[in-house]
Formats: sequence, C-alpha cells, structure tokens
Amino acid sequence: MQWAFMTANYVGRALCYANNTDWMANHRATVEAFHGPQFGARFAEMIDDITAAGFDAIELWVAHLDPHKTAQEVIDIVAPFAPWVGSANDTGWFATQGYDAVRATYELRDYLVHVHLKDITAAGGHETCALGDGVVDIPGVLKALKAIGYTGAVTIEHESYDHDPTAACALSLKRAVAGWAELEGAAE
Repeated sequence: MQWAFMTANYVGRALCYANNTDWMANHRATVEAFHGPQFGARFAEMIDDITAAGFDAIELWVAHLDPHKTAQEVIDIVAPFAPWVGSANDTGWFATQGYDAVRATYELRDYLVHVHLKDITAAGGHETCALGDGVVDIPGVLKALKAIGYTGAVTIEHESYDHDPTAACALSLKRAVAGWAELEGAAE
C-alpha cells in the first residue's frame, strides 16, 4: 500500500494560512505562486516537506471535486466509461454530504481507483482534521478497503485554511498505517 499526501492539503499555504475560506481565492493564489520561473523551487520545497512528513507518494491537486453527494451519483457518471474511468472515494467529502464513507467504499468497489482518507469535524461542514479526530469512521473505511481487496493508492487529505497541516497529516499517516497493519495482522 502506498500512502500519499494530497497537495490540496496545502490549499491555504499560498495565502500563509490566513484563514481565507474562499476556495477559489486559495486556488488562484496557489496557481500564482507556482506559475512561472519559481515553479521548480516551490515544487521542490513542497516535496521536501511531504517527504519529511513520512509520505511515499503525492496526489497533485488540479481542481476541486464536483459536488456529488452519494456513491450512486458517482457510479452513474463513471460506469459508462469503465474501466477507462474510475472513481476516487473522498471520505471527508461523503461525510460533508452526510453520506456514510464506509457504505460508499463498498458501493464504489467496482469503480474504485483511488481513496482520499479525510476526516471532518462535523457532518455537513468541510472543516478537516487529523484522521480519527472527526466524524468519519476511518477504521471502518480501512476495514472495508481490506474486505474488497483494494490495493490502490490511498491519499491522506487535510485541507487547512488557517495552519500548516503537515504535522496533522503525519499523525494521520501514523494512525492509518497502524490501523492497516492491525487489519493485516488480523488477516494472518
């Protein structure tokens, strides 16, 4: 299993975590910060931070997710194009919509190509937090991934507007790896 860091975790970085909750303002600032001759240095700095936090892969952020509320809505979009197009399971996004991320994992099993492990502080909101500190059943999602035989990428996602999320992402990685190891041990 690879454990990836979603670069959207740094959504607030370009604005110095000024607690600007306007997604597009953060998006535009990120584009401006990385566009042009400074790209190499900025990208290298970001990769160094992610590597130091213990991650072995990244998922590059290019756009915000479409606002799908259920696994079936996602399936309806990707099924006509399968197997060429698959789905990501963004656990925090499903929780934001009040949808059970464990249920979504099972429902998306035939289309799942990527997982964003993300926790949020309350259903209906989108304030992210370290895995295990919010309302998403992260152990249940890991158990579901094990049950369906998922072996693809898992990205740790924590999109902070007001602070650098690297330490919380490292803690989330530690918790996720420990939970996965526990499931691996139980399977033997």
